[in-house]
Amino acid sequence: TAGNAPSTGSATITIHGNSFGQTDVTTQISIGFTSCETSVWISDSSTMCKVASGQRLARNVFVSVQGSFTFASAAFSYNGPFTDLASFARSDVPATGSSTFTLSGSGFGTVEPSAGIRVGGSACEATSWRSDSSLACVVPAGAGFGQALFLTAHLWTLGYGGFFSWDAPRLTSMSAWTGPATGDQTVTIQGSNFGAAAYSMGVRLGGTACESSLWTSDSSIVCQTSAGVWPVRDGIMTVARQPGQTTNFYTYTFPPVSDFAPKNLPQTGSSTLSLMGTHFGTNGYSPQIYIGSTPCEASVWRSDTSALCKIAAGKAFALSIGLNYGFGIGIGLSSTTSLVYDNSALSVTGVTAGNAPSTGSATITIHGNSFGQTDVTTQISIGFTSCETSVWISDSSTMCKVASGQRLAR
Repeated sequence: TAGNAPSTGSATITIHGNSFGQTDVTTQISIGFTSCETSVWISDSSTMCKVASGQRLARNVFVSVQGSFTFASAAFSYNGPFTDLASFARSDVPATGSSTFTLSGSGFGTVEPSAGIRVGGSACEATSWRSDSSLACVVPAGAGFGQALFLTAHLWTLGYGGFFSWDAPRLTSMSAWTGPATGDQTVTIQGSNFGAAAYSMGVRLGGTACESSLWTSDSSIVCQTSAGVWPVRDGIMTVARQPGQTTNFYTYTFPPVSDFAPKNLPQTGSSTLSLMGTHFGTNGYSPQIYIGSTPCEASVWRSDTSALCKIAAGKAFALSIGLNYGFGIGIGLSSTTSLVYDNSALSVTGVTAGNAPSTGSATITIHGNSFGQTDVTTQISIGFTSCETSVWISDSSTMCKVASGQRLAR
């Protein structure tokens, strides 16, 4: 009865059988090769044993009565090891290993047994027995997360899937923080937990993987950058399917506009402006070109050094040119030479209601050419006196609310 007991022993079991004697005679009981701490005769058909400490499954039970003995094969077992995962001291360790975690539980034995712990596919560098309820593991080098944890003790093996993780890779610095849009730049990335060996790994800058990644140590990796465009990108590294990310880690060079043609454009728009510069990218990354704060009607990438803009209508002077690749960071003004719209056709051809009382406040309409295709800022003056209000109507007309004044022929 109670054919199993904890490895610490001191549990009482009852053995049933025949011919144990009619009186309290000398009875010896052993579990395997270990005698019970005490053996007590009960009757001709039963006797009791206080079990000593021990390990392992399937022990024979031997009973000796006055020189005669019998046994029951594999009739008794010690309880197997049990781990309390809630008390697990550490579940994340450096990729270099050599740190120690403690595994708590029960059934590890009262003397140092042959026990082993494995994390993932690697055995601990050392497994130390501390007590029936505690084992220590010196973790091997490794990489990855969600690794299985295995405990073997007294021929028992326990497995806990997805429980152990090494620390995720961490990126801290680069040998160059910025590079050309054409890519092909070799940079060294510094950090930690890259692994003690070249595990399955990869590096990305933003959403683009490096053309090649070369592991050199647990704290260093070499990346040959791929082509890309401004702005700043996150650095993302994956080691054994475990990712680590650092924001705002690398940026492609800002695309400066060095020249453009023509320098003067009609106010009606819809003509083509050619831009020259560098770092426009090796592919058409959906660029948006701006004239001042107005986007081109169409923006076309041609090469890393050239782009085209179908300009919108406008009427202004000294406008800068900027490129934006649609990453939601605003317009980068990148030209050193300003663009102007052609105002040579600007003229006044007539005035409706060409006279007004000296008290002012009368409205006149001015007719002409090239007043602009949109409601731009228009200033009108009568002589040296500005209109109280100036209102754009169309490319050929605008209105003025006249201020008070005197004299003829203004």
